[in-house]
Amino acid sequence: MKKSSKTILCSVLAAGLAISSATGAFAATEHFNDATKDSAWSGWEQQWASSVSTDYQQVSLTPGKNETELNLGWYSKTGTTATPVVRLATKEDMSDAKTFTGTTSPAIDGYISNKVTVSGLKENSTYYYTYQVNGVESNPVKYATKSFSSFKMLFFGDPQIGASKGQTVSTGNELENKSALNTAARNDAFNWNKSLNIALKSNPDVSFALSAGDQINKNVNGTDPGNEMEYAGYLYPAALKSLPVATTIGNHDATNKSYSFHFNNPNAFTQETSPSVAGNGYYYTYGNALFVVLNTNNYNCADHEALLKKATEENPNTRWRIVMSTRIFTAADWITRNRTAWCCAPS
Repeated sequence: MKKSSKTILCSVLAAGLAISSATGAFAATEHFNDATKDSAWSGWEQQWASSVSTDYQQVSLTPGKNETELNLGWYSKTGTTATPVVRLATKEDMSDAKTFTGTTSPAIDGYISNKVTVSGLKENSTYYYTYQVNGVESNPVKYATKSFSSFKMLFFGDPQIGASKGQTVSTGNELENKSALNTAARNDAFNWNKSLNIALKSNPDVSFALSAGDQINKNVNGTDPGNEMEYAGYLYPAALKSLPVATTIGNHDATNKSYSFHFNNPNAFTQETSPSVAGNGYYYTYGNALFVVLNTNNYNCADHEALLKKATEENPNTRWRIVMSTRIFTAADWITRNRTAWCCAPS
């Protein structure tokens, strides 16, 4: 991480925590964008209905436990060949591919969750990977690492696919999230894809992204699949097939297990005594930085302190320590009290 960008990033993270710990006045609907007015809207309605909204098997990339690893997660259908297999190559024809095998677990009804970790990545290198869905290998996807010592990240919060429900668009229709079409998710998935493409065009050299919570909007409980269409919209962008995202459990993610089924987070802090349904906090390193992602939908502050201690004790020599969280006051207060050590200066 370059020194010139360190303070800026830390300030953004601190501001994000302060905002998300407030009353929610900055929710996604505060700045609603009507996608039907976009010149590229034509054809998206059909694409959403025929393929995007029903494809729950999109792959997600997450940073590994360190910069030499990459975590992948995706769904396969129950009853098909369970193949949590990723092949990684330096040649597009996959002729020099190495095979990595992971684990599976039951997900929502009709699906299983596949999780695989790829290791041995080198900096400033181009790779191609495939993953197997229902026993069928995907087409090769390009993935490029950047420098491990000087790196950049994208930071965003509240992608919240589906949050535009109740808004009226240019056609006069009110967006909704209760039908099989879910026009709110359709609108937001279009804008999410567009936003990512704009951000990456301006910042083509980012190594990974940070999402401060609420990947989706619809609160459902347990293994209820009611938010899967929103996850399909969140994971749809082609950019996310090559961009690892360290996600945070937001209050809209927290009540449902689908978050834990889709995202293969490293070093999950399973010692939490009061975890949310969606899972746990976690941590990872990249270069000289330690990142700790708190599950602040867990109100037990002792759990967060234990995670912070565990992460720092295991990585005592990292120069930078960055905490990410969402919604609850605990992390913001903790960082405020420990700002020198944790946010805006090297340890």
